[in-house]
Amino acid sequence: MSLHALTWLIDNLQTLPPTTFKVAFHAAYMAHEDGHVQLNTALMASRMAMTEEVIAHELATLSTLGLIAPGLQSGTYRLNLGAHPDRTSCAPAELPPLSEEDLALIASSIPDAMQAMDARGLRTVLSLLHERVNAGWNPADIKRLLDTALPERVARMSGLVASRLQRLVDVHAAPRAAVAAAQRQRDKALAERDAAANARAEALAPSLLHMRIHDLIEKEMPTATPGRRAVLELDLQQALADAWRRHNRGAKRPSEADLLTMLESSGLQLLLECRARKEEAQ
Repeated sequence: MSLHALTWLIDNLQTLPPTTFKVAFHAAYMAHEDGHVQLNTALMASRMAMTEEVIAHELATLSTLGLIAPGLQSGTYRLNLGAHPDRTSCAPAELPPLSEEDLALIASSIPDAMQAMDARGLRTVLSLLHERVNAGWNPADIKRLLDTALPERVARMSGLVASRLQRLVDVHAAPRAAVAAAQRQRDKALAERDAAANARAEALAPSLLHMRIHDLIEKEMPTATPGRRAVLELDLQQALADAWRRHNRGAKRPSEADLLTMLESSGLQLLLECRARKEEAQ
């Protein structure tokens, strides 16, 4: 319990509508001295004999009035201790008129029964709408999601609309975001498929390398005995690895694909050198 928060509430917020004041009182009672508070709307609804939607609506109203601010984590808030509703709200005449674009967005996104909002709260709703449209939400889809039955009592319509926008129209679940997520999944699947194909190629490369070495020796040394060919195959494979390292100093051990490339470019020359060394040794 925060005495500072309760004092601020009693001194400044008693002009709020009864339900709004009741929710504010609960928040102040649960707050820490620095104004931070963790609120569970389900628990509040049970203790205060209200629905969760009414609780969320009143919290959005307090936020619109500048009396509380949502935190980064769900259910966390910060009381703006010292703020006063009379100083945080403005009369409609004091705000610039809405543009035709904003009016069209409201008409296409907000159900008719919910469009009667106070001027300052309407700006908050517009900010939320622009954020969602920019993320990829279609105004008609937003309107459909918002168009549910209203509570029996609505103290501040802009607070209710803002609350529903935040709860029902998730910015990160916008169709454009869903398309991007699906594309990332496809790209991931393609990358995994390519990696699997490369792994299979690497697994087949050793047998292909041995076959190519065997074919080269059989072609160039048709009269060599099977034993001599086997020795030359091992010598040539080692010569290919040594030659690759000379051309790629500081690199890791060559892959079988690297050795196949070296065989195609220098295999015959290296084979002749291996045979010459064997003949000299004899």
